[in-house]
Amino acid sequence: MKKKVILLVICLILIAINIILINNKSNKGNEKELNNNLEILGKEFYKSYYKTQCETQENLEEFLKEFEETGITINLSNLSNVLKDTEHKKLIDSMYNSKTKAYCDYKKTNVTIYPKSPYGVEDYTIKTYLECGF
Repeated sequence: MKKKVILLVICLILIAINIILINNKSNKGNEKELNNNLEILGKEFYKSYYKTQCETQENLEEFLKEFEETGITINLSNLSNVLKDTEHKKLIDSMYNSKTKAYCDYKKTNVTIYPKSPYGVEDYTIKTYLECGF
């Protein structure tokens, strides 16, 4: 009888551990997805808006070189003002923590773009920052 109780307790503990691990894994998956979505939005901003606006400047390379170290930071709020098409609006609207159901903070969630020489459309690196309750 004691063996059955001990076996039952062990099984319950293993089930609880599996549930905890699955929940943590699914939440981290959402964080990765949000980082990927934010990176997509940052790339689109740089390619379609920022780079286009800057190309009218005489010294584009000099201008972008100033941001090589500090980067160009744009928050989710500003991204939503610039990227208004349906595809990007859906990405912006989906920026929430699936576990807590908390939406990402539109002022604090941001992407920083670091232009790199020779300052072409694809010459940059991106870092994302999420403020979504993770």
